[in-house]
Amino acid sequence: MPYARRLVTTTTGSPVFTGVWAERHWLNVPGPFYGAKADTMESGRAAAPRHVAWTAGSVRDWWRDRERVREWALTAAAEREAEEDERYRAHHRDAAQGHRDFVAHIDDGLEAYLRGYLFRLDQRREPRPDEPLPRL
Repeated sequence: MPYARRLVTTTTGSPVFTGVWAERHWLNVPGPFYGAKADTMESGRAAAPRHVAWTAGSVRDWWRDRERVREWALTAAAEREAEEDERYRAHHRDAAQGHRDFVAHIDDGLEAYLRGYLFRLDQRREPRPDEPLPRL
């Protein structure tokens, strides 16, 4: 968070953190930062344009709908792998790997992260190792 605060106070005239919650994209994973437009794992992770407070309900809703996100990412990976233009092949293969990495994280790791995030939303602090985490 200190970096985000610094970024907001040291912008160079271009707008930052201007996303609108009502325009959130269904691909965005819940967390302390939210981008109104999805990056789709192709242009980098440097531009999360808005900090918002997800609710426990919206986090659980996203998790319930994660199969839709998985399917999108797997389809996008296959499309990138099928790219025939040699000039962009390396970029598309890298993007395809990013999509597959995202699916792997959804399948193994994201649930624990989101349960911890739900705890932080409710308690406003990190959970101790002995504390149970909320269910998704």
